[in-house]
Amino acid sequence: MTGMEITVFYPVKKRSIADFAQVFPDGELSKQPTEVGMVVSAVETTLPMQNFSPDMIEERHQHAKEFIERAQPFCDAVKAEGVWADFVDPINGTPFYSSSSTTLSETDGSLSQFGFQILELGCCRALKHKTFMTRVLACVLCFRGDRAVVDKHLHMLEKSQEAGGDKPEQAAATQQDTPAEVPPEAPTPAEP
Repeated sequence: MTGMEITVFYPVKKRSIADFAQVFPDGELSKQPTEVGMVVSAVETTLPMQNFSPDMIEERHQHAKEFIERAQPFCDAVKAEGVWADFVDPINGTPFYSSSSTTLSETDGSLSQFGFQILELGCCRALKHKTFMTRVLACVLCFRGDRAVVDKHLHMLEKSQEAGGDKPEQAAATQQDTPAEVPPEAPTPAEP
């Protein structure tokens, strides 16, 4: 069974807004920068994501599909209450609703603002999470508007028992008023 950690960064720093404004042009993020937030879901995987294999790709696609199936109704719910929201497809890096030619790769340096370390492994890059290490898939959702509306619907992003996921109490949702500056760590050897 895999774990999940959901963190809300609100309001995000101006540097984050600049990083994501091109990915989500429909959100007009620079219009009201104090109302921009990010929801970052770290999904634990059973396989390390830096070890390329057919099994790793299959697991990655399955977790991405599950995230998309939860993010769509979440966005619909908050939009119905006046909050703009969109998310990045974890597989191809494109915004789901916005029309943009800019993508967000899974190892984009901007993710370091949200608690991930980007590992340079010579032949490739990998994400490292403080708990899940390289056994992680990062899912990013952006919103502009009332944080209380987002908090009200945040449970929709958690894995459900019906979908074969974790029990709700196994998904950790944390709140953060401003993103912590994560100091760079020394690279660690790749997991076996």
